[in-house]
Amino acid sequence: MRRLFVIVLICLQLQSCETQSVRPRSGAGTDGISRAAELARAGDYRQAAEQYRELARLYPDRSTDFQMRAAESWYLAGDLESAATAAATISTATKDASIPTRLRILEARIDVGRQDAETALRRLGTLRLENIPADFLDDYFETRAAAFENMRNPASASRERVALDRYLQTPSARETNNRKIWDDLKQLNNDGLQRLRASSTDILRGWVELALIEQSLLLNPNALTTAIRLWNQQYANHPAAPLSARLLDDTRNLTFAPSRIALLLPFDGQYGQAAQAIRDGFLAAWYTAKDYRPFLRIYSANALNITESYKQAVTEGAEYIVGPLEREAVGRLLATPDLPVKVLALNHFGAGEPNISTTADPTGIPKIVQFGLLPEDEAREVARQAALDGHHNALIISQNEDYDRRIHAAFQQEWTALGGRILARAFFDETTSDFSTPVRELLNVGSNERRATALQRRLNRPLRTETRLRDDADMIFLVARPEAARQIVPQLRFYRADRFTVYASSRVHSGTFNPQLDRDLDNIKFPDSPWVLTRNRIPSEMQQSINRNWLAQQSPYNRFYAFGIDAFGLIPHLGRLARNTNMYYRGESGDLFLDGAGVISRKLTWAKFKDGMAASAGPKESQ
Repeated sequence: MRRLFVIVLICLQLQSCETQSVRPRSGAGTDGISRAAELARAGDYRQAAEQYRELARLYPDRSTDFQMRAAESWYLAGDLESAATAAATISTATKDASIPTRLRILEARIDVGRQDAETALRRLGTLRLENIPADFLDDYFETRAAAFENMRNPASASRERVALDRYLQTPSARETNNRKIWDDLKQLNNDGLQRLRASSTDILRGWVELALIEQSLLLNPNALTTAIRLWNQQYANHPAAPLSARLLDDTRNLTFAPSRIALLLPFDGQYGQAAQAIRDGFLAAWYTAKDYRPFLRIYSANALNITESYKQAVTEGAEYIVGPLEREAVGRLLATPDLPVKVLALNHFGAGEPNISTTADPTGIPKIVQFGLLPEDEAREVARQAALDGHHNALIISQNEDYDRRIHAAFQQEWTALGGRILARAFFDETTSDFSTPVRELLNVGSNERRATALQRRLNRPLRTETRLRDDADMIFLVARPEAARQIVPQLRFYRADRFTVYASSRVHSGTFNPQLDRDLDNIKFPDSPWVLTRNRIPSEMQQSINRNWLAQQSPYNRFYAFGIDAFGLIPHLGRLARNTNMYYRGESGDLFLDGAGVISRKLTWAKFKDGMAASAGPKESQ
């Protein structure tokens, strides 16, 4: 009996020593879940994530679900790193069958946010569509569309967005998606649209045919009206129906079609040959235009007589003026108050007038639109592409001239805004034959050799040394003409710097066909006008004609022919571009945007040298 009493007493003592698990009151738990959901509905995703993380700690049996919700909330808050960290803690060994799929979709969304679209698509490719919960199909298709857009594959992106439409729950979400479908299709040329139409479902085919109508008939209001009426009959209740009505309104209200145009260019002096190429391109575009061919008069105008030339053109009936070309001449027009006739200047001087629509001018086109082949556009394009390729630390080699300083300033501004660093900059003089010294300076070769020499002196004996390159950089930005680049790049290879990706401005490409001379430039990546990148595309009839008549393909002024073509082609689209700064005109010089200050900027085509020939490169090829 006594023994039994002792055993009972010990058991009671042990029981009193057990760790007591503290469970939240059921009411408090419900309040916490409701609070997290309310925060998410209100768009306060950061606080919602914190709340879900706390709920995961309080409820171990539901921790996986709450961790998943926390990670998704971090993503929606725009905090990719916190979302990735939270996602990494989630176990897929759970009774909730949706968790592995949700996690895979979230990881893919994070990949897209990190500009790694290919990894995102690989992740999503492991999912079977029939196994994805219905509530997450919108995220699945949205992520695939965003990945293809990131990879500059608008045809595939438009397919995904058409599939996404059926899973969207609100009119505003559908409207946003429709706008993105249209933006994707507008990036395709006629050939691309035709190929997409041939392999499309009915809904996508309707979108594609409307894009073809807009592209081919935009400047012909009567034909456009007829074509859209027939489209509406064929595609009744199509998601793009509201857009078709808007196209008609835009054509009536935003088409800018002056009937008399004056072209002002400096045919004498240092800009004479460039002016002739611009004129010839302008005339070629005017001659081949089907829906818009205004009366045209050409004037010889330079920085000294621009005021008189402008007045003469206005007096003789010009309703729109294209030119001048010289920067100083553009500056003089910008300084002239109350210009009676608007101007498309073919250079850039400074910020123009704000792009404000007025009652008198519903198009909102600025008094002076500045359009030039600016090196700053190229520098910003290089910075964006290098960041997209995953680079962070740049070296720059260039001359120390005004052009190079402009390139450097624009690159530095864009590069640092994207989180990149410029570690060093070296200058070369193309009038000398010494390209080794600046390359050695850029790569820190000289400092390594000096250290080795000093060590040998200190030890008083020869040492076997190996040249070591700096290891803190991952890319080189080369700003050089072809003649200099053909000597600099072999120097980089000599010092085994070919592990660095080399980017360049379009200056590296002469714009002409020189495969034997340019073989040393293989693998260099650079942005350029589509006009000069014809290796892997068939030139248009107009380009073939210009090459035949003026030997443009072998001319150092080749890009100026394209510039002249775009100067004419832009005119009827200026109202549309002024209305929407995200809209662009697909020109021979690149995709052209008009900003709020009246400045045309260019988005260029990426190219890469291979076997001594420059060819346009898609996202995968440019890697």
